[in-house]
Amino acid sequence: MPICLIETNLDSKTVPADFQIRFARSIGEILSKPLDRISVTVSSGLQMCRNGSADPTITTHIWSIGVFSKEKNSEYSAKLFDFFKRELPSVSEKRIVLLFHPIEPHEISVRL
Repeated sequence: MPICLIETNLDSKTVPADFQIRFARSIGEILSKPLDRISVTVSSGLQMCRNGSADPTITTHIWSIGVFSKEKNSEYSAKLFDFFKRELPSVSEKRIVLLFHPIEPHEISVRL
């Protein structure tokens, strides 16, 4: 049950209208999770700084159960960087931060 929060200083007009849906499909494939269990929130137009600069940047948090590990996270990262490069080409890979948060089943509650 991935929960994803994508924060960016890109203006909302720069982020495609269906970006969150394309991200949900992509993260579902990357993590082998069903689309009906994925939540994605995109917060754009934020005041953000990375490396002392307000150039376009993205911070992505992904919480999920039973998928993160030292070995797997590098594989996930490569695929996510490819996704962002394709979908938001104005953001340099050096200005993207990915945070993987493992959670336990008892730490989340959702009505199915």
